[in-house]
Amino acid sequence: MLVTSGRYFSEKELACSHCGVSAMDADFIKQIDLLRSHFGPMVITSGYRCKDHEIEKAKKRGPGAHTTGKAIDVAVDRGDAYRFLGLVFQWHSPYEGEPSWNFTGIGINQKGKQRFIHIDTVTEGVRPTVWSY
Repeated sequence: MLVTSGRYFSEKELACSHCGVSAMDADFIKQIDLLRSHFGPMVITSGYRCKDHEIEKAKKRGPGAHTTGKAIDVAVDRGDAYRFLGLVFQWHSPYEGEPSWNFTGIGINQKGKQRFIHIDTVTEGVRPTVWSY
């Protein structure tokens, strides 16, 4: 099921910057809402991307995780990036009896001015996996 927003995230911040469509996966939104409830405010730099988005069109292997509605990029760096990754790598809620998360793709860009961390729940391909940009 697709949704356009979550408890903590608006349709606008999750929408494709190319076409304005927001088509996020409902289970993914539940997971990032839960992550947000433990981490605190998160700035989304990229949410859903249509297949015509310039970044997706430039990929040699074809459209990626963002086109599935199961991926976001979060602006985070330094100590906050360390804390964010600590939560992401827990693969479950740190609190007894709460729902869990399961991020299968983690991309890290911690150089330059545009630092971010990508998280997704895609299961195709080599997963779980971590990469750097």
